Amino acid sequence: KGKDMKEMEMTITPLFAAPFMKINLLADDYNLEAFKNYVRIQMAKDRDGIIKSNIGGWHSKNLELRDGTITRILRKLSQHIDKFIDFYKVDREKYNWEFSESWFITNDKGDYNVSHVHPNSFLSGVFYLQTYEDAGDLVFHHHAKNIDYHKQPVDAFKENVNYNSDYWRVTPQDGDLVVFPSFLNHSVEENKNDFPRMVLSFNINLIKND
Repeated sequence: KGKDMKEMEMTITPLFAAPFMKINLLADDYNLEAFKNYVRIQMAKDRDGIIKSNIGGWHSKNLELRDGTITRILRKLSQHIDKFIDFYKVDREKYNWEFSESWFITNDKGDYNVSHVHPNSFLSGVFYLQTYEDAGDLVFHHHAKNIDYHKQPVDAFKENVNYNSDYWRVTPQDGDLVVFPSFLNHSVEENKNDFPRMVLSFNINLIKND
């Protein structure tokens, strides 16, 4: 009788996924040393910066996107971000995308960034100019992490994968580009190294074609 029964079909769908992209661009000629010097010059001009998610460290004001140095590096990053935009199935006949804002962050020893999102944006990203061992992982947090029904025993799973974890840790290297949906909660762990961690961050919005 069992052989005559039609086999039941089951589908498993990763509903409302929050994908992120990671690629190392160190092999490309980004001249990170020159760009890091540029960051140091901007920091010297505005030592106070602003306070957002940063606890300690230096968070620059929004950068002038028409500045030649900023324009050049963002343009080079664009070719890789384009592929992530296409992964999202954006209708490129109707919409394109643009960098809406960008800023620098440097974290010295003991500095970190609390969990936050980037409102009013489609995608956000970070380009690692300088990082070291124990300089602070980027940590993505589950959307429902603080909701009681999502909590489970830490030893409930044989292995942690992207659909059963409360958080996902990314250990960066120099030249890493990470792009993710702006609604995704994320934080940066404490820099425990004696050297500063230095990044270029940005937000992206979709724009309707004329």
